[in-house]
Amino acid sequence: SSPLPLLSPSPLSQRMAGLRGKNGEVIPLRGVVASCRITDQVAEVTLQQRFHNAEDKAIEAVYTFPIDEQASVCSFRVKIDDRTIIGEVKAKEEAQETYDDAIAAGHGGYLLEQDRPDIFTCQVGNLPPGKEAVVSIAYVTSLRTEGEAARFVLPTTVSPRYTTRDTPAEEVERLAPPTQDAQSIPYGLNVDIAVTMPSNVKAIESPTHPIKVEVDGRMARVTLGTATTALDQDFVVMIHQKEPREQRVWAEEWEEPIAKGELPAKAAAMFVFYPLLQSSENMETPSEMIFVVDRSGSMGGQQITQAKAAMQLFLRSLPETCTFNIIGFGSNFQKLFPKSMPYNDQTLEKASKHVDQIRADLGGTEILQPLKAIFAEKPNPEFPRQLFVLTDGEVGNTDEVLREIRKHPDTRVFTLGIGSSVSHELVNGMARAGRGVAEFVGNNERMEAKVIRTLQRAMQPSLTSIKIDWGPLKVVHQTPKQLSSLFSGDRLIVCALLAELKEATVQLTAHTSRDKQESFCAKVDPSRIVKGRMIHRYAARGVVRDFEDEGASMAKKQVVQLGLAYQIMTQYTSFVAVEERMEPGQDAPVLRKVPVAVKKGWEAERRSLSRGALFGASGGRGRGGMMKKSRARKAPMAMDAAPPNLMAMMPAMPSAPSRAMHFDSMFTAEKACMLGDDFDSLAEPLAAKMEKKQEEECKKKPSPQEPSDNVKQLIRQQRADGSWDLDQKLTRLIGVDMSACQAIVQAEGAPEKTRLLATALALRFLELRASGLREEWALLAAKAQRWMNKQEQHDSCDWHGKAATLMK
Repeated sequence: SSPLPLLSPSPLSQRMAGLRGKNGEVIPLRGVVASCRITDQVAEVTLQQRFHNAEDKAIEAVYTFPIDEQASVCSFRVKIDDRTIIGEVKAKEEAQETYDDAIAAGHGGYLLEQDRPDIFTCQVGNLPPGKEAVVSIAYVTSLRTEGEAARFVLPTTVSPRYTTRDTPAEEVERLAPPTQDAQSIPYGLNVDIAVTMPSNVKAIESPTHPIKVEVDGRMARVTLGTATTALDQDFVVMIHQKEPREQRVWAEEWEEPIAKGELPAKAAAMFVFYPLLQSSENMETPSEMIFVVDRSGSMGGQQITQAKAAMQLFLRSLPETCTFNIIGFGSNFQKLFPKSMPYNDQTLEKASKHVDQIRADLGGTEILQPLKAIFAEKPNPEFPRQLFVLTDGEVGNTDEVLREIRKHPDTRVFTLGIGSSVSHELVNGMARAGRGVAEFVGNNERMEAKVIRTLQRAMQPSLTSIKIDWGPLKVVHQTPKQLSSLFSGDRLIVCALLAELKEATVQLTAHTSRDKQESFCAKVDPSRIVKGRMIHRYAARGVVRDFEDEGASMAKKQVVQLGLAYQIMTQYTSFVAVEERMEPGQDAPVLRKVPVAVKKGWEAERRSLSRGALFGASGGRGRGGMMKKSRARKAPMAMDAAPPNLMAMMPAMPSAPSRAMHFDSMFTAEKACMLGDDFDSLAEPLAAKMEKKQEEECKKKPSPQEPSDNVKQLIRQQRADGSWDLDQKLTRLIGVDMSACQAIVQAEGAPEKTRLLATALALRFLELRASGLREEWALLAAKAQRWMNKQEQHDSCDWHGKAATLMK
């Protein structure tokens, strides 16, 4: 099918000689189109950006944008007039020189650089008056799994990262492009996604955007429910299929032509495991649970409301054998308790009241200091330490944070990224470095199931000696190099660059703390080996990430070699394209920095406190250019079906055609605004007002999937040991008569057993009134049942039966 049309300027914009921002400045970016092909666990994404020079002089357009931090960027093309210039990967310094030389000579220059693993900059240099350049970038990434669903994320905007006053201006600029509120940004996004899964697609939904979906067996088509959308929040799609947990192997031999330099390996494979661990059943293992909550200004509004809701559910679901603490951080940090305390009714009540009072009022995002304070205290070996970090991830010192976590392998780190534009680099990176798992929750997205999954993982015993036995396969590189975390039911992807492919059985093994071995196997089927480059490039990017994480002295040389050989972007390699012109330009181009939309969720009241200059300090490269770069997207690919090479790796099933759908209506984004890092203390009263307003709005618009207020109140009444008290508050919530309850207890001759009846009533109520949300209250219900089992060892009464009778 034909690609989605690129955005066209409105008649008003044409009269104004180009698209303009809120201050009347001409913005050269006309629009962005994302064409995506999702095949099982892998997404091939093409981003297409159209730049137009509506001025009477040549310009250099600079655009900074996000890409999934685990993606392998593998193509860069530019179309101007009838010419298509194909970009080439070069060492970063060489690419910069090539670009500079082209601009100095009056030719067209196009440069794509990686500023951070999830931040890229595209420079369109010497674009003549009246001309248009379409820049295309392609990348390959994998989908996340959330329960039974696969989660695809298309990042759309770069939120300014918090930096200290000591941070060099060039670093500040790389981390903070110029911003405007979404309604002032004159360009938008179109999205077109083709989906092909191994089993029938059950449903596709987006928690972030209105979408249109057409499903036909294993295939589906997803488009926006509106003509365009603002680039102010990540675009998220959840895909549910009939059989989501089948182990699979993708095997690929390199497709010629060979890239620059000798390939380290000409075969690659991706193994997808879904281990179910028998040893994961013990949920009462004593642990120290420390919750680190981001209370910086960037967490204001809905994000801090979500964090507080997550914390209340965490607190009610903790096992009775743990110790715990809560640490809030911003420019400084505050501990609830001087040290972790036993989990009991008194500490639970104090923690719950503390969470109710939490605000985004602690200034900037200084996450490193609370981490150092935690790690400075030696953990108790009888209470393995589990760290839970709730943040939007908007920090500039990510590398320092990850190095600090890696120095303390005795602590597992789990992360919950909250908000519409989370830094995946930090949130995923912290979880990888801490042998944990990351979860993400966007605006208006339910988080309860994510919280419970996170806690269930933390309550599983640690696994050691996680290894892959590759059998007869000769492995050149394995990624992840170190398999440091494995959790029951979670997907694990392991890739390898191989000397050759042959029939083989690959075995994954792990040992529990009791030295019990768990093992899982996957087979390479020679009949399903295909020609291609996608798995090679995705695996090569994983190897690069491993080298970067190690920080070895030889890492740069090895990363450059891999980048050049497989033609992928890295922190040390860049894409560059040169358009040689018959009539070179004579004058230096004028710099035009493309503003990006501030993330959705920042309220208009923040506008008066904004201090964009702190984040947007201007730098230069000699021509007035920025030190920070932006990125572009590759030409749209055909969307009718998955490529033959990917289809060959799937189980044989009847195929079905997919149909393209396009829709025309306009999306209006919420107003948003940025708040400077050291103004957050000024915003404390405003933050409280915003959060109260947010909570009121949430009450006015309850989701049909939200638990009722009665369910929420019932959960808040649970005691630390899992039981409930039999009182008027409980019976009113559940809707039973207090005198009838008392009569049953008296008839049993056990007035001291009122808590047993109360707990049975509460569990019955959850079963009847919130059965569709079982995953979200499963842990607290299990805790309640454990308490009942202990009490009923000396009690023959069927309290569950009594509760059922009362609630008929």
